[in-house]
Amino acid sequence: LTASRIRMARALDAGNAADTLMTFAVDASRFVDEVNGALLTIAEVWPEMGEALPLHTRFVAPLFSDRVFSYSEMSAPNAVFLRADPRGPLWYVELLVHETCHVWLASLMELIPMIHSDQTRRFPSPWRADPRPLIGILFGAHAFAVVARCLLLLLEHGTPYEDVVARRLAFESERVERGCRLLEQHGS
Repeated sequence: LTASRIRMARALDAGNAADTLMTFAVDASRFVDEVNGALLTIAEVWPEMGEALPLHTRFVAPLFSDRVFSYSEMSAPNAVFLRADPRGPLWYVELLVHETCHVWLASLMELIPMIHSDQTRRFPSPWRADPRPLIGILFGAHAFAVVARCLLLLLEHGTPYEDVVARRLAFESERVERGCRLLEQHGS
């Protein structure tokens, strides 16, 4: 991750015209340092994920949005966009794992389709306010199950943020269970 790449990347949430009018200042070196710090934390607590993550995520860019925390896009394979205003020391750890899971699963699904049910049907999402197709539930369940595993490993490894991590783990684990129940009930 280099500061020059960060300066060149400006990802805007196209769904919100207000975002395109907002001006954000990002300290590129701080963003790079925090993302690299998150990568080191991941590698320390979960060496296998530390090795897998750069295979699926090769470019990280700051996201300038007041609505979206992160995203990945099939039209930009192996790239993830992370909101450039960290909410805490583990912010980028969670977002990197989450978005890498989306990239990973999307790549796998190009080879092996996993959802064969009606994609026009929508279901209440454990993660979003808007109803989602079953494939969206699969992507959420997969990403947050892996995030939950990372949070568990952070707790086992020891973190000064134990209370926060434990609350996030409980919260996301419950939502993953709800997503998996939807997949079991409606997936084919």
